[in-house]
Parts: sequence; structure tokens; C-alpha cells
Amino acid sequence: MNGMTNELEKLIEFHKRLQQEQLEYFIEQLPTISGIYDRMMMGDTPILDTTEKVGKYAITLFYSKMAEELYLISLSSSKRLISYDQISRGDPNSAPAPIRLIMETVISSNAHSVVLAHNHPSGELEPSINDIDVTTKVANALKTIDVKLHDHIIVSRKKYVSMKKIGIIWGL
Repeated sequence: MNGMTNELEKLIEFHKRLQQEQLEYFIEQLPTISGIYDRMMMGDTPILDTTEKVGKYAITLFYSKMAEELYLISLSSSKRLISYDQISRGDPNSAPAPIRLIMETVISSNAHSVVLAHNHPSGELEPSINDIDVTTKVANALKTIDVKLHDHIIVSRKKYVSMKKIGIIWGL
């Protein structure tokens, strides 16, 4: 009987550890689940026709991201969401912005206009010199295929800044 009690105790302990691991995994995934839920509440193809709508949508892409990531949000002529695509993932301080991949993604989505969105895990919302340079390069490349860069949103800790609103995209 003592051997069976030991085995039963081991089984109970294993079950408790498994439950703990599942709970830890679930808690770890909550920010991602929250972002998915928030996007679902906006609908499958929301109209992103204001800076505020674009900014709120962009925030949902970056919940709990510890490395910089760059997304391309493709819009129709009525500013309806066509798709959002992760272009790159970098480290905590930078993410590459491959112009060729951006252009291929724009063409494959048949977008009328696009929004670049990336995060600053550091908490800093101020655009860097590199952010401004990338924005200019992407806007100029998009002009060659008659697609407009609608905005470039920087997200950090559920806040955002619009490069259009602060005048960086003006005239590009």
C-alpha cells in the first residue's frame, strides 16, 4: 500500500506542476490575447481614417513586445484595413526596414495607401533619426508605384505618436 501511496503522491505533484506551468503560460500569453481581442472588437476590416483610429489599432499589434517590430498596415482607397503584416523583428533598440520586402508586401496587398507602425520597447515615443530616414525612404519608394504613406506610428506602452501629426510626413 505504501508504494501505491508514493506513486499517487507523485502523480498528484506532477498534476500540480502541470497546472502551474499551464497557468504561467496562460498568464504569459495574456497581452497577446488582449491584442487579438482588441483587434476583434474593431471588426475584421475596420476603417482607419483618422490618426486616432490608426494609433489605437497599431497599439494592439505591440502588447508586451520586448523587441522592436515593424508592421505594414495596408489600406484601401476608403481607408478600410486590407491587411497587417509583420515586416521585421529586431532587438530592443532597432528593427530592420527592408524596402524591397515592404514594396513586395504593398504590391501583393493591392493597397491604395499604407501605414508603417513600429514599437519602441524603451518607452521613448520620440522618433529617432533612423525612424525619420526610413519614413522618407519608404515614402519615396511608394511614390514610384503611386501608393501613399498615410502615416508612420510609433507605439510604446499603450501610447503612440503619429509622424504625420507631428509634421514629419508632411509633403512626402
